[in-house]
Amino acid sequence: MISKQIIVMLMILLGATRSAWYSPGHAAVTQVSYKNSTSQTNGEYPLAMGKKVTIDLEPGGSIEITGWDKPTASVEFSAEHCYEEECAPQIETTNDGLEITLRSQHHNTSNSNVVLTLNVPSQTNIDLNTSGGGVTISKVEGKFTGQTMGGEINLTSLKGNVDMRTMGGNITVKDSTLDGKLDTMGGEVLFEDVSGGVQGKTMGGNVILRNSNETAGSKPSSEVRIVSMGGKINVDSAPAGADVKTMGGDIHVASANDHVRCHTMGGNIHLDSVDGWIDAGTMGGNVVAKMTGDPSHNKRDVTIDSKGGNIELTVPANLSMNIDLTVAVTRDHEGEAKIVSDFDVKQSESDHWESNHGTARKYLYAKGTAGSGANQIKITTINGTIRLKKG
Repeated sequence: MISKQIIVMLMILLGATRSAWYSPGHAAVTQVSYKNSTSQTNGEYPLAMGKKVTIDLEPGGSIEITGWDKPTASVEFSAEHCYEEECAPQIETTNDGLEITLRSQHHNTSNSNVVLTLNVPSQTNIDLNTSGGGVTISKVEGKFTGQTMGGEINLTSLKGNVDMRTMGGNITVKDSTLDGKLDTMGGEVLFEDVSGGVQGKTMGGNVILRNSNETAGSKPSSEVRIVSMGGKINVDSAPAGADVKTMGGDIHVASANDHVRCHTMGGNIHLDSVDGWIDAGTMGGNVVAKMTGDPSHNKRDVTIDSKGGNIELTVPANLSMNIDLTVAVTRDHEGEAKIVSDFDVKQSESDHWESNHGTARKYLYAKGTAGSGANQIKITTINGTIRLKKG
């Protein structure tokens, strides 16, 4: 009898506890509405030429923007397997233009498959931010700013100024005239048929530039500017000159006017045709460079330095220049390094070993003057061979 009373009392206590746990005011229970089906939002909004579109996709998502000739913006938004409050963006027209915002209330939104597609007036400024997705913009003139935390950036047929970055994707720019900069933390950069002063920078990929064209009225400062922290740089054409740097790869410039300034911390340098001055340096590779064009036209100074490779420079046969060539030779490379010149130079060798730079070394020198000596040709290397050739 006593045991039955105890069981009844326990059942009453459990029932009271359960009732309190599921009471409306109890903080331990949160009801979340989750949609397994696809959610879509479509609409068209007034947007005059020259206005701004601001996009902020906090949960992440891909963004595709195309210019058209209407004074409106069409918006198409889709998301799969999303939380109720993340299935549709907030869209607001403002004095500046159009604002599209999607907020995240949950940590795991990776399965939402958010895609935002817009048509905007052909002259529109764009500022965007997405936590993870590709960005594609085409056929628009304006100012382009923003970032994606983990997707590719593809820009086609744009004109204006750009300042965009991705934390982990490739950057591709085609058929555009742009100033500004584009950065990626871990992808390749490709510029094809691009003019203007836009600079590409990558922390861990190759940089390729093809068919760079100087537009009418472009300034000499619209040089090719590329920075890579760990990849190769390949420039097909630089009509207004090139300034390129990489921390760990080869540099190749097929054709350049006015000048080439290039430096690598651990690769070779190949300059196939430079109609102007050259400033090149590598910490541990070979350099092959050729100067072309009218030797009496523009500045044609050359400075090339390698800390451990061979250097070959070809210049026009009638270039007026002052020649200054130096090879430092350490004991373990004695008799291997040399200087070879197609031009008349006076060669000499230091008399004794010097330890001013740590490792004991001797020096080979070659000096001379051709014509009026108007241009300075200075080449230095360590334990390598210098060749100065007539083109």
